[in-house]
Amino acid sequence: ADGPDQAQSPFTVTDEQIATPLLRVRFDGEGRIVSVFDQQAGRDVCIPGGAINALLIGEDVPLAHDNWDIDADQDLKMETDHRLLSRKVVADGPLQLRIRSEYEIGLRSRLVQDMVLHSASKQIDFETRVEWAEGYRLLKAAFDINVAAAEARHEIQYGHVARPTHTNRPEDRAMFEVANQKWTDLSDNGYGVALLNDCKYGIRASGSRLALSLIKSNRHPDDRGDAGTHFFTYSLLPHEGPFGVESVIRPAYELNIGPIVAPAGDGAEDLASLLTVDAANVIVEAVKWAEDGSGFVVRLYEAGGMATRAQVTFGAPVAHILETNLLEENGSELELADASVAFAFRPFEVKTLVCRA
Repeated sequence: ADGPDQAQSPFTVTDEQIATPLLRVRFDGEGRIVSVFDQQAGRDVCIPGGAINALLIGEDVPLAHDNWDIDADQDLKMETDHRLLSRKVVADGPLQLRIRSEYEIGLRSRLVQDMVLHSASKQIDFETRVEWAEGYRLLKAAFDINVAAAEARHEIQYGHVARPTHTNRPEDRAMFEVANQKWTDLSDNGYGVALLNDCKYGIRASGSRLALSLIKSNRHPDDRGDAGTHFFTYSLLPHEGPFGVESVIRPAYELNIGPIVAPAGDGAEDLASLLTVDAANVIVEAVKWAEDGSGFVVRLYEAGGMATRAQVTFGAPVAHILETNLLEENGSELELADASVAFAFRPFEVKTLVCRA
């Protein structure tokens, strides 16, 4: 058939609302998302009167370091910029619903965005293409989250840090824009919402609002700024229960590192995994060849901020395991039993294993 099989679709779409098996998403008259109701938890992700994925734009002329800084008063300059040109369903199947929206933004730029909803997940993806032609203007996407928390968690390399969502102290007021890598999470002890992204690493967490910086278009040292075509994806991920590795960190990895698929012949057999880890909070961050050519290296880290014990089981032939420093030096041999090795992790500890046949 040329079009989607509507009989298999679990989604219901009207001009004002989209219903999935897990969520109800409602729009206002201007096409803004004003409600994301979690049907399992019985609560709205959006605060009353707020918006989800509000596009904000404002003049950006920092006092110094043109292409690097965002000044403390930037938030006062940001205004909602939602000039919706069109919105239509472009895919509707058993697993995924895709709504494509086109906007005029700024003075002469255009943004096309696919909002992707899933039948088996609460995650909402915003796959975005921007034709950017602005100068000295900053573009953000803002989310008014119905969670009250004094701190938000932000990913850094091999771990995460908590930053305040308030400005009670001078040091808090200095954190008006903070770094995040693949995710930021705002949670209480029973519920939370994460904002995932695949390449946007600055965010403001103020009260219950998360505002992700998307494009910064200053002119020094490169007077072209960020002019041109940009492709990026960010995602809203509600989760029941508090923050955790399986609820936030692993979905962020899955957004950033998609599976590589290749055709196989009729005689192909299933391959064992290179290795498996029995602790959900231990992440295999990298696999590479050893610098001295003696084998391959596996780098793991504890991602949840907790002490844990883990067992790594190898599917590839391995006879010797050395635990080394990050430079693959000063190795000490670990005991290998039935192709497995066990050890303890401190919170956020990084381990480097040199594996030899």
